[in-house]
Amino acid sequence: MLKSFADEVEKSVVTPPALPRMPTEPRLFRKGESLYKAGEPVRFVYLLQTGLVVASDQQIVSPQLAGEEALWGASVWTHSAVAVNDTRALELPIELAQAMIEGSPMLVKLFVRSVAAKQRATLVSAAEIKRESDATPCAPHHVVKLFAVIYHVIEYTAAKSKEVEGELTVNWPAFKKYAQRVFLESPVRLEQAVNLLVKLGYGRLQMVKCETDPDAPDELGFVHFKGIDGIRDFFQFYRKHYYSGAAIDVASLKPQQAEFLAAIEAWNQQGKVELGGQQSDHSQAS
Repeated sequence: MLKSFADEVEKSVVTPPALPRMPTEPRLFRKGESLYKAGEPVRFVYLLQTGLVVASDQQIVSPQLAGEEALWGASVWTHSAVAVNDTRALELPIELAQAMIEGSPMLVKLFVRSVAAKQRATLVSAAEIKRESDATPCAPHHVVKLFAVIYHVIEYTAAKSKEVEGELTVNWPAFKKYAQRVFLESPVRLEQAVNLLVKLGYGRLQMVKCETDPDAPDELGFVHFKGIDGIRDFFQFYRKHYYSGAAIDVASLKPQQAEFLAAIEAWNQQGKVELGGQQSDHSQAS
């Protein structure tokens, strides 16, 4: 009976999976080769023996660890790491590296976590400084906020058009002022984004006479939007990929998503969004 009980206990014990072996030879990464890329699943962390690596705009000089954020639970790389010159690094399987940390004395674990937290804070600050100084008209970190602001301000301020079913009309000066004061959105970027939406068929512009100078060129008075759910769907799609760090699979894009991304890329390359003469309604508003 005791033997039968012991057999049952033995069967119920779950044997933990065997850990990968510690690598004995470093891998050579040639100049310009990626150790890992943004959006790829985490498999290793890298102990540099020789060489220099750039990751998230930070230089990592041997002997240091590259990709240590994976030790605290990241399953997908949020940035890429590229060898600046020929670099040799031990590829430590993530399961093995995590087991080594967990098996360390408590004081060592606290020290490692403290250093990692300080490094993460430094990387966040550096990334914020870089974003603030980025002169790209519609850089990736602007996309979600910009189009979310446009969508929600339309929802809050627009009136239903009496002339065209399904159109929502905003008074442009009031719309721009609201987005600027409440959401701190750049007026120039806002106007260019509206031009982009008009170009994609999500609205039309209505020009009006200048109230202070009748001889001045007509100015933008109203924007008539339509199909704004498409704007919402785009920024939600972009938010999912941008904040997850996953690379966008171009082949799987919906036509609407591909059109938005192509238009934003053209905007960044040209520095502005140009409209043809057919995009605006130049009738004077009553």
